[in-house]
Amino acid sequence: MPKYGRTSQTTEGMAEVWIKLISPKVTMRPMDSAFKMQMSPPLALLVLGALTPHQHKVTVCDENIERLDLRDNPDLVGITVKADTASRSWDIARAYRAKGIPVVIGGIHPTACPEESASHADAIVIGEAEPVWADVLADVQAGELKPSYGSSTPITLDQTPMPRWELIDKKRYLFTNTLTIGRGCPWHCSFCYNSSPNLPKGYRAKPVENVLAEIASLKSRHVMLIDDNFIADPAYARQLLQAFRPLRLTWHTAVSADIGQHDDILDLMTETGCRSLFIGFESLNPASLRATNKLQNRREKYEDLVRKIHGHGMMVNARKYGGFVAFLASPGLMRFFGALGTSLSYPDLRDDTGAGHNSARASRKRVASSCSMV
Repeated sequence: MPKYGRTSQTTEGMAEVWIKLISPKVTMRPMDSAFKMQMSPPLALLVLGALTPHQHKVTVCDENIERLDLRDNPDLVGITVKADTASRSWDIARAYRAKGIPVVIGGIHPTACPEESASHADAIVIGEAEPVWADVLADVQAGELKPSYGSSTPITLDQTPMPRWELIDKKRYLFTNTLTIGRGCPWHCSFCYNSSPNLPKGYRAKPVENVLAEIASLKSRHVMLIDDNFIADPAYARQLLQAFRPLRLTWHTAVSADIGQHDDILDLMTETGCRSLFIGFESLNPASLRATNKLQNRREKYEDLVRKIHGHGMMVNARKYGGFVAFLASPGLMRFFGALGTSLSYPDLRDDTGAGHNSARASRKRVASSCSMV
């Protein structure tokens, strides 16, 4: 079987491959401004670039800030796919595959909906890239790309490299001082990609020293930790916050609604410079919260939680989901969900039959609304 695309020999005698990594244009919601597209770079692609051996050429195209040129001929195209970029991703993949250029897709959507995604690419990566990316590249060079790649063994996060920031023009984004401290979540909300059977269960964190080194590499004291849940492991969060003390940071992150049970963590957040917390309140209807397994949320505690966070000098960036069977609200609570918009989420990914996580159409039916509270 012939090898895909063109290859050349480096001075080390190893075949060089040009890998083009693409972040497709996001779907704009009615309340979105153009700033959404310039908010921050695709961190996953920069990590993927760091996983790629240096003899290969890696380029990153973020269609949200630049025009995507479909006339070029890389050896391999990699596309990161979310629910709101899936349609555009399939169009891009189709254009390159029509020229005989292999396309591999990965990210949240192929992991949550692998069967729907598989028909749009030569290969899909299900789950984390670190254990399989070297195999993908080797198979591309051998002309033996497999239909899917995945690993049943979760990696430890000391194995994930720092992002290769030199692959993008940082000046084109509003905010580039982003990083993650871990992966996963102890909760099992049915609409969240973390509930997919194709991802490791539970939570894993990077070693504290790795997080501090990554912060130092950003050369800024203003950072955004873009994790799903900063307090997924409260003991680890306390350890990390103690390490933040001498750094004089200004920082932001996301937490689960049970943050109100950890007053000492809120105190440490304030002391170390945290200025805002993203929280998924999701619904004011207890039945809806139960139906989606959002067990950490208590409607009756929402107001006190917001007051407590405000009392610590932090803003709350609140999210709520629409599309539930009923939505019960009091005027007092509704003021917390004032400016509403829509975004995409996933169906019940806990469905052991596979019907849930393979239903792309269902993933577009449930919409989310979000607002900020100052």
